[in-house]
Amino acid sequence: MKGFVSVHPSTEKRLRRCGIKDADVTQGVGSATLSAGTHLKVGTCEGRAFGHCVDLRWGSVEDRARFDRLVAAGFAPFRRDWAGNQHWHLVDCTGLKDDSGEVPAPRSLVRVQILDFCDGRSGLVGHAPLDGAWAPDHWQAEAIEADLIDHANCSVVLVRMGDKWVDCYAYLERGTVRCELRPLVEALGGVVRWSNAWAIPCLTVTHDKKTWEAIPLPESIKAWRARIEGSFVRCALRPVAENLGHTVEWDPQTLRVVIGKEV
Repeated sequence: MKGFVSVHPSTEKRLRRCGIKDADVTQGVGSATLSAGTHLKVGTCEGRAFGHCVDLRWGSVEDRARFDRLVAAGFAPFRRDWAGNQHWHLVDCTGLKDDSGEVPAPRSLVRVQILDFCDGRSGLVGHAPLDGAWAPDHWQAEAIEADLIDHANCSVVLVRMGDKWVDCYAYLERGTVRCELRPLVEALGGVVRWSNAWAIPCLTVTHDKKTWEAIPLPESIKAWRARIEGSFVRCALRPVAENLGHTVEWDPQTLRVVIGKEV
């Protein structure tokens, strides 16, 4: 859907204040395959289905001043300079209430995109760095991350192994620390292989000459609670690390995980 009718009334109000027009909204709530589920409906408000993401036409954010206004209004703007599909992808990071007064939590991939924005990354597979001209400054990143913690029903978790941080996009959800599988396994010295050769998602993890295989996800590795979320495979951190022979220490006060050496 296009236009303001495809977004939450609060989203519309804040976009208008930033100078965005109805014709600038090229996609609000929807199920386009290329969006990988980021635009899916999460609720209904005042007769409108809404999600947490909205796409704008390419020329609608013409300078840093408008970018800054959008961030101040609670959006994480991503510049998508794609051949044949140039646009701006915005994530609404505020608490959008539905008709019942509840605040639906953003989907997992949307949360990952918010974390990426705060870290100056693309929100896409590979997490490439954003162009410096279109990356948030320190204070903007802090404000957006605070919105995520306040409204997304999850908390950002820091993961450490030895003297290094493991950049695996971990967060605490319903008492479980979940993260991206590939960067976690690779930090632990393993290898992740992914294939759709048989039209069925096939995941193989190899570590210290041992192999775990899931065909399809998540049936064969139930303990890992691995599943495809948008463009990523996410999992429960503890069982993966322990299955690969490492210890896991959790500090609920500081929201930090320390992965120990192989046992």
